[in-house]
Amino acid sequence: MKSLNILMRVGILTTLGLCLAISEASADSGEKSTEKAKSEAAKPAKTAAAPKAEAAASAAKPAATPAPAPQGSRGAGSGPSGTDSDYVRIPSTVGGLGLFTQETGETMTRGSFSFAGYADKFSRMPGHTTVLNVGFNVGVGFHDRFNFLFQWDPHRYLKVQRPNQLSFHAPAGFPQFGTTIYRSLLPIAGTAPGYVEDYPFVNRNDGGAGDIRLGLRFGLVQERLGDKFNLTIGYDFFIPTQTRLADLLDNQAQLGTFSHGPRLSASRTFTDWLMMNGELSHRFTKDHQFGGPVPAFRSADQSRVGIGFLLFPKSRWQLMNEYNALIFNGGATQNTTFGARAPIDGIWGVRMYFTQLNNLALDAGYRHMLNLKGHGDRNGFVIKLGMTHWGAPPPPPPNGSPSAACSANKAGVVAGSGDSVRVMMRASDPDGDPLSYNWSASGGSVSGSGAEVTWNPGNAGPGMYTVTGNVSDG
Repeated sequence: MKSLNILMRVGILTTLGLCLAISEASADSGEKSTEKAKSEAAKPAKTAAAPKAEAAASAAKPAATPAPAPQGSRGAGSGPSGTDSDYVRIPSTVGGLGLFTQETGETMTRGSFSFAGYADKFSRMPGHTTVLNVGFNVGVGFHDRFNFLFQWDPHRYLKVQRPNQLSFHAPAGFPQFGTTIYRSLLPIAGTAPGYVEDYPFVNRNDGGAGDIRLGLRFGLVQERLGDKFNLTIGYDFFIPTQTRLADLLDNQAQLGTFSHGPRLSASRTFTDWLMMNGELSHRFTKDHQFGGPVPAFRSADQSRVGIGFLLFPKSRWQLMNEYNALIFNGGATQNTTFGARAPIDGIWGVRMYFTQLNNLALDAGYRHMLNLKGHGDRNGFVIKLGMTHWGAPPPPPPNGSPSAACSANKAGVVAGSGDSVRVMMRASDPDGDPLSYNWSASGGSVSGSGAEVTWNPGNAGPGMYTVTGNVSDG
């Protein structure tokens, strides 16, 4: 908080005179610095009109008030705000702050970090395949708007209930389909192969490690910074740990080629009990060659679209709901899918924060494949334990001191005349803070309030009297 003291000495004399001094006082430290300006009437006069005299002073001094903590999504949990009712958003399975598997477009501050471990089960066709991913992710805030993510599934288990629907399960004597690596589902040349498009090498009940995801996120707008919603753009890089055909057939859990793609996430907190988010991402894949001059297998690109809801974001117990669609597009090897090509799923569950810890939470959700109606097991789940640690907030910008200029319609009055002096102060604050005014006098009385008051000498005798005005921005 900064303030200025404006001192005016008004004389009750036969000759009018004005003495004006302006001093700065810091309400935080009590230090003072004073400048004085004097102006006197050039000619003696016994009555009325005296020249105006003005002086102004301004100061810029760093505020001594403590730095406030970063605010959450309208107090809704994206960052600590100093109250027990604010719960910190934890990472999604992808790595960015979010719900179960979707990001909400929120970024961590500089020096913050996050961690989550999870198990995620879902279904695919053909083969009545189910996938169980067990993995973890780490996020680091390098800037208030820029985050880096690392995500990896050390174990992916794939279960095949109908192996006869998958080409790689066919006997070795079956012919291949064109120039692809796949044998035909049926012993007839030219028959389309059957494979799971995002896990094309699955062939039996087994699994292995997944590929590594590195992600970058940049927050364009953030609720915790005063914006009306969250919007983040990002880019992901998928690095395979297996690339040879024999290793991929043994691993089953990877595409086997480097891929990458953009991501857009957004969310808005509408009330204390509702937050909505939407997400769109695309993954550009690369065709498999396995050392040959022509592609042996063409992978489809992958687009993901999602929408999510979070209820009671300021409560320790939060309800979450997601809907996700995975769309395969682009020129890919023809596939016999035995069901919907683009899987759509819904997730319903809760997030529970641990007692006395507003940044550590457990997620539990039921996952159901909505359009894989021919699948023998459409049930899945998401279990996740995550935490987010926020770094020290950046210092706030310095609080500028208000500046002021004062004037009076008279420099003095004649004793016993009953005249009064109107005193005015024009003040402004560089930060736009509201200003308050206080007035006092060493003799007589001050009437009125605000930036303009009246000094009444009353029965005061001849002499110099000080009228003091104080303007403060806090």
